[in-house]
Amino acid sequence: MPIYHGYISGSPYLILSRAGINPTRKIVGAFGMKHTGEMGTRRFGRVNWLGMTTLIEREIRRFMAVWSQTIMAPLINAVLLLAVFSLAVGSRRGDVMGVPFLHFIAPGLLMMTVIQNAFANTSSSILVAKVQGNIIDTLMPPLSAGEMLVGYLTGALARGLFVAIPVLVLMVGIMGTGLHNPLWMLVFLILGAALMGGIGIIGAIYANKFDQL
Repeated sequence: MPIYHGYISGSPYLILSRAGINPTRKIVGAFGMKHTGEMGTRRFGRVNWLGMTTLIEREIRRFMAVWSQTIMAPLINAVLLLAVFSLAVGSRRGDVMGVPFLHFIAPGLLMMTVIQNAFANTSSSILVAKVQGNIIDTLMPPLSAGEMLVGYLTGALARGLFVAIPVLVLMVGIMGTGLHNPLWMLVFLILGAALMGGIGIIGAIYANKFDQL
């Protein structure tokens, strides 16, 4: 009964003490795993690689589970925008600095698609967890603020780049838009996705409903 009372009071240290166990010494758990009884002690290295990679995998699996909405829908949206610009403006607009009008706006549509999806990935992930009440599943594991930030931003980068691939294939393969400097294009895509993913995290932290995003 004293041990049960200690459990109700919410003090694991008190439980071990009343049971005659030194809370600071190493003990062997029920599954044979050695661990320390000290509260708040990290039992891994400087970085929780397992927890961080698990968060990254969860974020990627989350948007890949509905790929028709997260991957295919942005591609269709880009095609429709190109069609609208082509029909409404393209026939009456000449070249822009020696570049065909559709080739001129195509990189902007690519960047717009990437940053929109990067923002949507982080903001929706955190806000949905808050609304559904399961945000505690992310806050309880031993992940530091930096590790959670890397996990969410990596998920945003992954979604942005996954969306960029079909749009890029459309631009290069069908429209014939050339790539003057692919390396700089990749750098700006990553920086843009990281920036908007971070803004999505900030927005989702302060928002209490989707209307506030």
